[in-house]
Amino acid sequence: MLACAAEGQPSTYHQGLCNSSGESASADDLFLICQGVLRYCHGTDDCFAQRMDSFRTPRPTSHSTSNGYRKYLSRSKTDLRLDDDRVKMLELFCANLLYRLSFIPADKRHLALNVPLGEFGFSTDSPTRLKQHHNHLSSNWVMNVHEAVANVLYKDRALKQRFSMQSNVIYLAWHPAQCKLAEIILMRLGQGFVVTGGGFSHYPAGRSNTRNKVSSQLWQLFDLLPSSLSISAVTVT
Repeated sequence: MLACAAEGQPSTYHQGLCNSSGESASADDLFLICQGVLRYCHGTDDCFAQRMDSFRTPRPTSHSTSNGYRKYLSRSKTDLRLDDDRVKMLELFCANLLYRLSFIPADKRHLALNVPLGEFGFSTDSPTRLKQHHNHLSSNWVMNVHEAVANVLYKDRALKQRFSMQSNVIYLAWHPAQCKLAEIILMRLGQGFVVTGGGFSHYPAGRSNTRNKVSSQLWQLFDLLPSSLSISAVTVT
């Protein structure tokens, strides 16, 4: 319902790393995924990197991979050196996530987390934006790395389930002031930041908000739509 309305109305969306039933990965699963992420950052396993970087197009050549290219970490296709800031960001997230997971009792680490790792975002056209995220185009690279790792580990049978980013539109804005606020509040409630180890967002919520692309005439129209008052349930911890 909200996704259909969001085709023409500014909205906030959520993406979570889930299985096909919408359940989060377990602590045990996330331990393995973190190991895979760090392996991608630090290792010289070109085969693993090639499979990671081929999860979504464009796929790199084996020659560029053997020369050190990493789709999610290299500075560019011509400058194959890894971006130190990106490597440090992934190290920070994995350290914070593993710290959180360490408090889960050993006999419960096989259970799905109550809330999946995810991110919140705003768009004036969420369906189109979510397709970009799905294809790893102009997307959140931290999130993309973890989804790619989960895919490789599932194919290697290290993970028993396939985990991918599942997305939903969760809030329709009908006034410009709601755009930044909704993104910031929902991000806070969902603990979706890298620094908390709870999500993939590494950029301040609301800073890249595109509400100014919407005309005043459209905002007046949205204010009259009954669907604008709809908001789905959001589970938070």
